[in-house]
Amino acid sequence: MSYFPSLILKRKYSVVVYDVYPDALNNIGIHEGSLIYKAWAKINKWIYRNADRVYTLSEGMATLLLAYCGRDKILVIPNWMGMGSLPRIEKMENPFILKHDLLHKFVVMYSGNIGFTHNVASIIEIAETFREDDDIVFLIIGEGLKKAELMLWVKEKGLENCSFLSWQPSEELKYSLSAADVSIITLTDETALVSVPSKTYNLLAVGSPLLCIAPEESELARLVEEHGCGKCFTKEKVIEMSHFVRELKANHNLWKSYSDSSLKASLSYTYRNAEQYVS
Repeated sequence: MSYFPSLILKRKYSVVVYDVYPDALNNIGIHEGSLIYKAWAKINKWIYRNADRVYTLSEGMATLLLAYCGRDKILVIPNWMGMGSLPRIEKMENPFILKHDLLHKFVVMYSGNIGFTHNVASIIEIAETFREDDDIVFLIIGEGLKKAELMLWVKEKGLENCSFLSWQPSEELKYSLSAADVSIITLTDETALVSVPSKTYNLLAVGSPLLCIAPEESELARLVEEHGCGKCFTKEKVIEMSHFVRELKANHNLWKSYSDSSLKASLSYTYRNAEQYVS
């Protein structure tokens, strides 16, 4: 709601849209017919119509914004990684790997918010298919409203291949992200077009192959397909996701191909994108 003061401040302004609201409220059961949704949409139309520019992160998000203003006012500028440099750290030199005894493990990692807008439950379903594989571990890093539920589910299923960690210090981010042999990014159906997970760009920067759990029409799926840096699956395709993990573990050349594609893709999502706001 930070852009709402534009209603009363008599200044030239622009709006940067990282997540499309009120559309994203569908995740918590607030739909188009509700009073708050209708009021928010009405405010958007006034603010966006009078804005100098409306910036957003993807063409999919730009399409959603057409409900509030004309396409000629919308500029798409992709986001970029959140740190100046995130080089991939090899396992033998990675203190995070050594600290958590992951040197001889194939690490499937989810790092980020564990909340309503993420299909985090699918991660546990995938992990269950690897119950008998001692050398494949699922590491879930972060906090959120669904974390306690996931931890309980893992305990009830007796999954010893799943571990949970809290947020890692920012100065250790390059080590924790580099520890992943496969990185998982998730979105719910409701957030397919309204959001692009910002962690995506950091994961590309460390050369991580991506396993994305999101609708086929999502911007995330488009990004992965365009750059060839991983695969995107809908949430019910647990067996297919398991096969993808097994393929990457068994075929190092395939893994390296995806890793190299991630590194190459990251060059399109650097701080240089910020210059587009200035120009």
